[in-house]
This record gives sequence, structure tokens and C-alpha cells, in this order.
Amino acid sequence: MFGKKMLTMALGLVLVAVVGCKEVKDFVGEKVQQVEEAAEAVKGAKKQADEAAKNAQTAYDEAMKRADEAVKEADDMLKKAGHVDMDKLTPEERSEMVLGQKISKYVQCYNNSSERGHSTMQRYTSWCDAEKGPTGKERHIYGLFQLHNLDDCTTAAKALLTEEPAIPGLDEAAKGYIAALEKLEPAVKNAYEYYDQEDYKDDAMARGKELHGPLMEGFQGFVTADGAFRLQIETVNDKRQLARLEELDKDEARRLQYLHAKLLYEAKTMIRLESVGELKEVNVEELAKQIKSYSETMKQLAEYAATNDDASRNAGVDSFYLGKAKKFQKASKELMRRARDNKPYKTHEKRQIGTPSGWMVRGSPDKAIREYNDLVDRANRVKF
Repeated sequence: MFGKKMLTMALGLVLVAVVGCKEVKDFVGEKVQQVEEAAEAVKGAKKQADEAAKNAQTAYDEAMKRADEAVKEADDMLKKAGHVDMDKLTPEERSEMVLGQKISKYVQCYNNSSERGHSTMQRYTSWCDAEKGPTGKERHIYGLFQLHNLDDCTTAAKALLTEEPAIPGLDEAAKGYIAALEKLEPAVKNAYEYYDQEDYKDDAMARGKELHGPLMEGFQGFVTADGAFRLQIETVNDKRQLARLEELDKDEARRLQYLHAKLLYEAKTMIRLESVGELKEVNVEELAKQIKSYSETMKQLAEYAATNDDASRNAGVDSFYLGKAKKFQKASKELMRRARDNKPYKTHEKRQIGTPSGWMVRGSPDKAIREYNDLVDRANRVKF
């Protein structure tokens, strides 16, 4: 009897053990399946990320191509627009026109190269540690963007250096900018070809590590020269614009032109305050002050346009123009309020900022810049 009980108990223990093993097996199998599904999801995400990277490069190349075509088209339009009879101008007007033409060419060179330099630097540092350099173990290796047609800028700027009139400060800054571009271009070209061909898969990123130093040195030199060149362009242009505003303000018959010029000058002052890397860099007090001044000028311009409808519409200061001005005003207020109220960007917003979809983030510099560019584009169609 005692033996039978022991046997029954033993069989019971075996049964429990068997059932327990089955549960463990099922549990492990379930977890293995989950891991396999997660691995597949990671592969899918990586494939999508790689595809997005290729699409971004293609979009960037196409955008730069369109920009080059637009610049050439603008040049052709200017050439076809006729010429000013210099003999009919006063010496002061002639001198101002020549000075303006030289500055405009510098600005064109800057606009055609600055964004490209910054974009490719941001692209590279988005996946590569700027201080440590590439390891080959990064989750994503996006490479960097090409620099298109920098020779056009450097060649034109070099010619301007010897053109009269000399512009102290600006000419020197242009010279430094040219040197920085000429140093950056070969470094970017070598790195672009290396990453575009995915050669890091063959040499364990050895070449990428060699290229990193010269590339970062080129970027650092470019950023410094870019800032100095931009500052000199802004300083010279501000001086000329303020003199122009003072002149227009004296002539009541040119009131519309004055308000138009003043609005654009104040918009430019605002966008400089809004072009920041982080919210904490926004000078909230100064930006709020500029927004108030801009809003007052916009109100005066709208009132004048309403009471001088024919002249305003003929010049191009219409509802579309004023609509662009209001959108920039709103985007500026959103950025100022976000900085003032210390409302940080959410994770998904941070990923958008600095990309082509950054303008969709409310209270971001990207949105303010987009609205500013739209305003300037519309304002450039105004004719007096």
C-alpha cells in the first residue's frame, strides 16, 4: 500500500514536470517568434531609412539643379531687360548703381553656395560623430550631399575682388570665403564618392576615418568664413537700405514705396533674430520688439494700399502680398511665444527641424524662414 502511494506520487510529479516543460517550451517559442518578428521589423525600417536617404539625395540634387536654372533664367531676364543710360545719371547715382551691382553679385555667389555647404555638413554630422569620426558601426550611414557648381561662385567672386569700387571689409571677407570654399570642395568630393559607392563596406571604414579630419577642418573653416562674409554683406546692405529709406521718407509722393521698403527691412531684421539653432538662443525681448514694429508698418502699408487702390495694385502691393506679410508675422509670433514660454520641441518635431519638412513645425525657425522667403519672393515682383 505504501509502495503504491509512492508510485502514484512519483507519477504525479512526472506529469507536473512534463506539463511544466510544455509550458516553458510554448513560452520560449512565443518569445522566439516575437524576436524574429522584431528583427524583420528592424530590417524593414532600415530598408525604409536607406530608401529615404537615397530619395533625400535625389531631391537635393534636383533642388540644386532647379536653383541653378532659376539663377541662369534670372540673369537672362536681366540682360534682356535693357540697360540704363549711364550718361543721364548724376555721378552719385552712377556710383551707387555700380556699387549695388557689385554687392548683388556677391550676394548671388553667397546664396548659391552657403546653403549647399551647410546642408552637406548637416547631412554628414546627422549620422557621424563630429568629434570621434565614423566607425563603420553606425546604425545608418548616409554619407553627405554633393556641392554643385561652386566654381561659378568662386570664379565670379575672384573677379569682383579687383572691381571698382573697392568695398572695405566686404572684399576681404569675400576673399576668405573663396579660400574656404576652395578648401572644402575637394574634401566633400572625395568623401561623397567614397560614401556614394559604399566603399566603407570593403575597407571597414578605413578610408572614411582618413577623410574625416580634412572634411571637418573644411567644414569648420567654411562656417567661420561663411559667417564673416554674411555679416559684411548685411552690414553694407543695411547701410545702403537705411540711406534709401531716409531718402524715400522725405517724398510723400513715394509713400507706398517707402512703406514697402520699410516692411522688408524690418522683416529682414526679424528673420536674423529667428535664424537660431536652439530655442534658448532666441532673444525674446528683442524679437517681440521687432514684431511690434513690423506689425505697425504692415498696418500702415495695408491702410495706404486700401486708400490708394489703383496705385497699389499696379505696383503689386495687393492682397496676395499682404497675405504673405501676415503669414510671416504669424510664424514669427509663434516662434517668439514658444521661446518665451519655454515650450521645447517634441521628439518628432526635432527630427523634422532642419529637414525639408521642418517648416511644418509650428514655432520653428524653419517655418519662419519659409514664410519670410515667400514674402520676399512676392515682394520682388513689386514694381514702382
